[in-house]
Amino acid sequence: MLHILLVDDNPNDRLIVMQELRRSFADLEVVCVFDADSLQQALTTGGFDIVITDYQLRWTNGLQVLAAVKAIYPDCPVIMFTDSGSEEIAVQGMKAGLSDYVLKKRNHIHRLTIAVRESLEKQRLRQEYANAIEKVRVSEENLRFALEAGNIIAFNWNIQTGEVRRSLNADQIIGLKPEESYTTSFQATLNLVHPEDRDRFQENIRTALEQGTPYE
Repeated sequence: MLHILLVDDNPNDRLIVMQELRRSFADLEVVCVFDADSLQQALTTGGFDIVITDYQLRWTNGLQVLAAVKAIYPDCPVIMFTDSGSEEIAVQGMKAGLSDYVLKKRNHIHRLTIAVRESLEKQRLRQEYANAIEKVRVSEENLRFALEAGNIIAFNWNIQTGEVRRSLNADQIIGLKPEESYTTSFQATLNLVHPEDRDRFQENIRTALEQGTPYE
């Protein structure tokens, strides 16, 4: 179910917005805010997916509503649907985190539905990206722990560029200085291998590359 917080003190406009939204979203719940108390109660209760607010309100304005929402729910999309704003207000709103700005006109009402869909989709993509970044962070943290616990160094070799990156614990295990770069060349990495093992090391890598077999 889609939960929408509608901030508008004009009952006729609220009715028009809800009718338009219900034509596009079958499973919909709209909580209406028409004064300071109902806004505070809605912000305290939470549970909404998106906020639609007018600009000129009897007790405040849409920019203040935007600030109040973002202070508690920074990731919640907010759309300003108004006929009392201006280009300057629209710019201020977008800089403050407004998802979209739609003019409150009869022939523009369908654009509100489009703005809702696009804002929700953008928020979904941002959340997926944030989740992916967090998974990478946890994975890297787990890898770092495993390397440190097992006293192991990990190397990443970009064959096309020749660049080699090594894990941060290399200085502790093989005596490199902490200030030395952790990005180096294959030749510099080869120099870390014991002289008696270098030929075998290179031959095993060459065989793995030519035959596509695992290197150990």
